Amino acid sequence: MTDEKRNLLESVHSEFFNIMLNDFAHERLNDIVIDDVMGYGTTIDEKIFDLAGLQKLAMLQKEQAKDLEIHISSNPVHRKITDDGNVAIYVDEVLISMVIADGKNEFNARVSTILEFQDGKWKIIHWHGSKPVESEGDTWHKEEWKQKNEALQKLVDEKTADLENKNYELEMEAALERVRAVAMSMHKPDDLLDVCCVISEQLVKLNVSNIRNVQLAIINKQNKTYSNYQFFTTYSKKVFEETGYENNPASLAMVKEMQKSANSFFIGSIKDEDLEKFTAWRKEHGQFPDPIIDDLTELFYYFYSIGEGGLGLTTYKAISDHELEIFKRFHQVFKLAYRRFLDIQQAEAQAKEARIEAALERIRSRALAMNKSTEVGDVSDLLFSELEKMDINPTGFSIMVFDREQDKYELWRAKEVAHQGVYETFSIRAMYDKLDKYIPGFTEELESKWNSGAPFFIAELSGQKRIAFLEANREMGNYTKDQFEKVVRIYPDPIYWHLMFFKHGWLGLIQNEQLPTDNLMVIHRFADVFEFAHTRFLDLQKVEAQAREVQIELSLERIRSHVTAMQESSELLDIVVIMRNEFVTLGHEAHYFWHMRWLPEKYEKAMTSGDGTRIGMVMTLPRHIHGEIQTVANWEKSDKPTFVLAMDAENAVDYVHKMITLGDFEIVDHNAPTLDDIRHIGGLTFVMARTTHGEIGYSLPGAVPNPPKAAVGELARFAGVFDLAYKRFEDLKTAEKDLIEIKAARQNAEEALLELKATQSQLIQSEKMASLGELTAGIAHEIQNPLNFVNNFAEVNVELIAELKEELEAGNLEEIKSIADDIAINEEKILQHGKRADSIVKGMLQHSRSSNGQKELTDVNTLCDEYLRLSYHGLRAKDKSFNADFKTEFDASLPKINIIPQDIGRVLLNLINNAFYVVAERQKNLSGIEETYKPSVTITTKNLGESIEISVKDNGNGIPEEIKNKIFQPFFTTKPTGEGTGLGLSLSYDIVKAHGGELKVESLQGVGSEFIIRLKTL
Repeated sequence: MTDEKRNLLESVHSEFFNIMLNDFAHERLNDIVIDDVMGYGTTIDEKIFDLAGLQKLAMLQKEQAKDLEIHISSNPVHRKITDDGNVAIYVDEVLISMVIADGKNEFNARVSTILEFQDGKWKIIHWHGSKPVESEGDTWHKEEWKQKNEALQKLVDEKTADLENKNYELEMEAALERVRAVAMSMHKPDDLLDVCCVISEQLVKLNVSNIRNVQLAIINKQNKTYSNYQFFTTYSKKVFEETGYENNPASLAMVKEMQKSANSFFIGSIKDEDLEKFTAWRKEHGQFPDPIIDDLTELFYYFYSIGEGGLGLTTYKAISDHELEIFKRFHQVFKLAYRRFLDIQQAEAQAKEARIEAALERIRSRALAMNKSTEVGDVSDLLFSELEKMDINPTGFSIMVFDREQDKYELWRAKEVAHQGVYETFSIRAMYDKLDKYIPGFTEELESKWNSGAPFFIAELSGQKRIAFLEANREMGNYTKDQFEKVVRIYPDPIYWHLMFFKHGWLGLIQNEQLPTDNLMVIHRFADVFEFAHTRFLDLQKVEAQAREVQIELSLERIRSHVTAMQESSELLDIVVIMRNEFVTLGHEAHYFWHMRWLPEKYEKAMTSGDGTRIGMVMTLPRHIHGEIQTVANWEKSDKPTFVLAMDAENAVDYVHKMITLGDFEIVDHNAPTLDDIRHIGGLTFVMARTTHGEIGYSLPGAVPNPPKAAVGELARFAGVFDLAYKRFEDLKTAEKDLIEIKAARQNAEEALLELKATQSQLIQSEKMASLGELTAGIAHEIQNPLNFVNNFAEVNVELIAELKEELEAGNLEEIKSIADDIAINEEKILQHGKRADSIVKGMLQHSRSSNGQKELTDVNTLCDEYLRLSYHGLRAKDKSFNADFKTEFDASLPKINIIPQDIGRVLLNLINNAFYVVAERQKNLSGIEETYKPSVTITTKNLGESIEISVKDNGNGIPEEIKNKIFQPFFTTKPTGEGTGLGLSLSYDIVKAHGGELKVESLQGVGSEFIIRLKTL
């Protein structure tokens, strides 16, 4: 074969390899391959019977080689050419390397090719490719089959393990996804129980065994508790418990572990004695019963912490590492649930705050919309209703507002839970006494809490305390037997009395369990709003009272105007009709209206008709008709302004029958009710008000023992106006008849007045001399002191002069000078005490003589001190047994002021004498319980800037309230006859007023009195 032909053969063979294994340029196959070429590839489907099939194979390999980097190396194995040089058989071993992004793959192939020389060209007529097996000497491929099976099994095992892992991950992810779904669907904090439940279910599905419970714990540092949301797997029970962790070592240890880190895992167990204590503690605190742990010696727990709490798993037996890893996988979804919990908490808090503010605003709006003070009850009901909307449903609800000055409190109850009226007033002292009677020391604890500024007070009342509390309320509320039995049923043992304090009272709720602090603070805000409503209530009350007062005064003024216009005495009957009409116009119910004159032997009575348009009856009744009704007789003898006589049908019929039988009628009302009418209406009620000459009154149908207080009070005011009418009536009736007697009486009165004035002048002078007399002993004592000093120093000087003479004779100059110095000092003392005696005498002279009315700058502190001592020593001189402490508390900054010192001195002397008198009297009449009593009088001065204040205070018996407003009246005295003129305080009052000042008294019986003088500094 020629070289050219051989080179051509090599070229075609090489080109075929290049096309099929490298560049895949299938169009060039036309030049080197015959049309009916036949060949086998390395895969089952690679059977080629023509050129088109070969080209298609080349294109397919090109497509599959897009992302491959292919390298080919071939090694000739066999070359054979026929003798004629027209057929060639080539056999090669080929190494094919394929590089892809994540690795490299290599494999060996055996390729045999048959070429034929046709028409001056070499062409491929057949090829065959195969991959050799890796065994040797295995003719029937038994080892290959075995290796393939082993490889296949390994692959199956690997795939199975991979599928199992993937399936486990899918199951785990599905489980976590179920928990996520429940967590994301949470709408309220309690939905954490559902999260616990689904975690438990998924752990069971993932073959975690011996689960006791799954719990989500949220720590509350402020309350030292943790909110424990739990699902007990064994019992399929969701449980929420608020657990105090400080009282149990196991709980405290777990909480501390959770607080150490916001992302940590810890495990542990409770066993032996600790488990026994833990079990006992759970039972003691009423936690969910779990009898299984009673038989255990060890309980296991596993917690994943988030700092503020944790996801916990407790098991009856220790779990495997695999089970533990499964549980750990749930901590992320727990974090999700916790974040959702916080979001819900915040949203709920915001929503709750919005609801609270809306509720408070509704209450404020209702309070502002009040037009009448009685509407405060509606505000109370609205407040109760709004509390119910806040899911606070008290068994008992009340609001108390205190007025300590009047010793009363106003009580509002909500209609829904009121066992009696919705509004009442009671005595504070009486309430406190009742509570302390049944629960000693209770009110002291309550007041202490209130005064400390605490927002609320909670009283746990169980057992005997509960019964005592209900008994106290029964007495205060005057419950009937049925009402009390109902209250006992409504308030089972124990009860909690929650008091939310506000400035002037409290809002009280009674529950059978203690309310959480958050709820109490919400209720406290409602209490503050009620205070706003109560302020509005007081404002309305004041406005209503003012408006009512205007209405009453207008009615009274219209009556007065009719009285003033009276021309004849008979017009008095018209005044009765007018009064009835005005009384009814004020909104009061009044059927018959009358006036009655009380005479020694009879009553003269005039009464309107039933419709009040005219006088219906005029009659005379015997006195004994009321004398037989003891309560009426007693009232007529008393000084009480009003009286109510409620008579049942039988007594009313008897009374009216006596009136008809015994009365002497001048005018008869034929439309008056009959005795049968009185029986039909169930009796009569007579409301009477005292006048100077008898009474006025009105009647009501039926027995009404407690008619409206306002009506009774206003009737008393009408009585005062009717006195004016009656006086006008008497004046008109006797005007001419008594004119001469009036003149004579006037003359007598003038003479009596002159005599009274003369007597008064004598009494005033007597009072002055009496005060001077009381001063005399004190002055004598005060003068005695300086005179004693003068005498003593004079005697010493006589002795010193004798010594001086002796020393002169001896010529001892030094001793002479020393004695002379002593004499000089003694002379100064004699001069000093002589001047003191002189000032005392001058003071006495000033006090004894009439004042010239000239004011002068005076040191009030000195004046007070001087008269205090004079008074004390004067009393001591009169009564050696008298003794008392006296103190001065003088303001050093007190300025001198312009006063008439003699007059103010008289005031001071009078007040101080009175003070010493009352403490001496109290000491004389000491009872056994006052053995430690020490009489004391204190004079205090204060600089108030534009004025000064002088206080004379004693610890005597005090002044009774009923005479306090009389003590400055002339001739009024509480001293026994002969011991006082009754002019001292009256003159003192006038002197202080003449100085432009003020004299007032403050006194408390059993404690003492304080007289306070205020004088202007300018």
